Amino acid sequence: MGKIGDFLKDLNLSPKEASVYLALLELGPQPASIVAKKVNLPRSTTAFHLEALAQKGFSDKILKGKSNIFSPIQPTEIRELLERRKAGLNHRIQELNDLLPEFQNIVSQFLPQSKISYFEGIDGLCKMVHLVLKHDVPIYFISSHSFHPEINNYIRNVYVPRRKKMKSKCQMIVTKSDTAKDYLEDAGDLYDWIGYVEKKDEYEMEATIVIYENKVQFMYCKGENPLGILIENSYFAKTMLAIFMMLKNTEKIREVPLNP
Repeated sequence: MGKIGDFLKDLNLSPKEASVYLALLELGPQPASIVAKKVNLPRSTTAFHLEALAQKGFSDKILKGKSNIFSPIQPTEIRELLERRKAGLNHRIQELNDLLPEFQNIVSQFLPQSKISYFEGIDGLCKMVHLVLKHDVPIYFISSHSFHPEINNYIRNVYVPRRKKMKSKCQMIVTKSDTAKDYLEDAGDLYDWIGYVEKKDEYEMEATIVIYENKVQFMYCKGENPLGILIENSYFAKTMLAIFMMLKNTEKIREVPLNP
């Protein structure tokens, strides 16, 4: 069948359906028994393919006496068929666009979407801090509060002033240190709960963990090569928040009195 066969295949016709359609074009309106002889197939098989062609719009069927007579659409009518399919496809695309939020709700309930992003260098870690500013939601920190000076400056001069304009409060478990005390003197009103952990070798924290919404950030902010990982997955976020709450209620964490 060559190019015509390939074209008909692209229109969702099987090779046998294409052969039956071309035979019908050559023969004109015929019952399945006549077409079957032309394509050298059993009558029942030919009838099956003729019914499929009718369902796909490539033939018409009328009952004449006791036999079904099949008439092919003309090649010039294939354009009209394609136009109808195009209109139907455009309608389906619009329906899909309208239904995508509902589909997404189903996906988010049963298969949380995951995304992992990596950040490197001072600029990369400052970008991670900036990402947190996009969300006026409660944020939970587990931190050594030991940052590269440039990252610390970004936190004090950019993050803290912008976060103070938001309504949501934060909570933090932080290693007790002079740098943490100095930070909280300026940023303590961002929090509705703060807990200190004594700085001991067995409790030494090298990284900062930030938990909010469905996101968890792991940030190593010391040295000349800071790096960070952002995981966007509700299972990880819920688990890390549960760990935060368990730590919060252990005797190793001493609550810090907040100024009223």
